Amino acid sequence: MSLYNDHRQTTSGHGTGSLYYPDEIKNDLDAVDLPQSIKNEVLTCAYQYTRCVIPNYCNRRRYFAFIRAVLIATIAEFRGELVDITTGDHVLGHSIEKLMRDIFENTGVQNAMSREFRTFLLFTADKTSDRRDGELYGRYRTALAFSPEQWFRMRDADALVRFSIAAALACNDRNVACWTGKFEVLAEIAITLYDAVAFRKHKTEGEICSTFAYVPCQDRTEAFRRARDVLWSLDANSDLEDTRIVINFIRALGGPIHMTMHRYRFVEEDLTIGRPENDEVKALAHQNAKLWFRDDRSGSLLANDRRYKYVLSQHKQLLFSGLGKILVDSRNTACLQCRQTRTVNDGGSHLCEGCERVWRLYLKKLPARLLSTFPVHMAGHNIRNRADTHERSNEDLQISVL
Repeated sequence: MSLYNDHRQTTSGHGTGSLYYPDEIKNDLDAVDLPQSIKNEVLTCAYQYTRCVIPNYCNRRRYFAFIRAVLIATIAEFRGELVDITTGDHVLGHSIEKLMRDIFENTGVQNAMSREFRTFLLFTADKTSDRRDGELYGRYRTALAFSPEQWFRMRDADALVRFSIAAALACNDRNVACWTGKFEVLAEIAITLYDAVAFRKHKTEGEICSTFAYVPCQDRTEAFRRARDVLWSLDANSDLEDTRIVINFIRALGGPIHMTMHRYRFVEEDLTIGRPENDEVKALAHQNAKLWFRDDRSGSLLANDRRYKYVLSQHKQLLFSGLGKILVDSRNTACLQCRQTRTVNDGGSHLCEGCERVWRLYLKKLPARLLSTFPVHMAGHNIRNRADTHERSNEDLQISVL
C-alpha cells in the first residue's frame, strides 16, 4: 500500500489529506507527463471511485483493469491534450483494446463497451483541450439538447454509466448481456441523481454535460426525489444478486461519493454538499485542483472537418451505436428557438420555453419508464409500509403500490 501526504494549502481550504492506493497500480502513470503530486491524486481518485461504486468483486483481473480504465478517464477529464483516441490504440501507456478485453472478455458486450469507452475518451478529452473548437465537438455540443432521450443517451456515455454498470457485473462474473435492454432507464436514474447533487460542482466547472444545465434548476430537488424513490422501489422489489450489484453502483454514484471521495469538497466545505460556487473555487478549478477543470475563454468554431470526417469513417470503433447519425443530423435538427452558445462555460444551449416543458414532462415520467423496463421485478409486490411525506402524482403511486 502506497501512502503520500498531500501538503498543498490554499486560502480556500483546498485541504490536506493522505492519498492511498494499492501498490499494484503505483507505476501505471510513470510514462505520463504530469507532476508526481497530480499522478498521486489521479491514482487515488481512480481507486476510490472504483471501491465506492463497485465495493465487491470476485474477479481481480477484471477489477484492476477497470481501475486502469478509470485512470485514463480521469486524466481525460482535466488534461485532454494528453488523450487522443484517434491516433491509435495506446493511450497513456495502456492498450485500450487490452483493457476492454480484460474487463469484458466472454461477456457478450466487449465490442459495445469498447465503443462506449472510446466515445467517452473522444469527447471528454476534446472538451478539456483546444480540440473543443473543432467541428466534431461543435456538433456534439449542438446535439446534446435535441431531446431528453438523446440527452440521457449522450450523458450516459459522458459519465460512463452503462459502461460501469456492465463492469460491475463483469467484475462479479455475472451475466452482463441480459442487462443491455435495461441500461437506458438505469442510466437515467443514475444521471439524474448524480447531476442533481453535483449541480454546484458543474456550475463551478461550466460543465455542458449536466442535466440541470438544461432542465430548470428549480426542478432539481423534485427530480432527485423522484429518481431516489424509483431506485428504492426497484431495490425493495428484487432480491436478485445481479440487481443488488447494479443498484449499489447507482446508489453510490448518486450522492455518497461526494462525501467519501477525496476528489470532492465535502471536507473542505465543512461537511456540506452543494455550496454555491464562488470565485475562489472557480480559480481552483482553473488550476485543476481536485482534478476539476474550467476554462473561461470564448471559443470560436473552426471550419476544420477533417477530424470530424475521420471519426465518422471509424464510427464502428470510436462511437457508440447511433451517435454517428446524431452528429450528422445535429445541424438540421436543432430547435431554432433554443439559443446555442459559443462560450465554453455556459451550458451549451439555453432551452426555449417549449423545449423546457418537454424536458420537464419527460423527467416526470421516469416511474413509468422503470415500470415498463422491469415489469417482472415489480409485478405482485406491495411496498405500502412506508411513511409518505410528499404529495405524489398518480404515476408515482403506480410504482409505489405495485
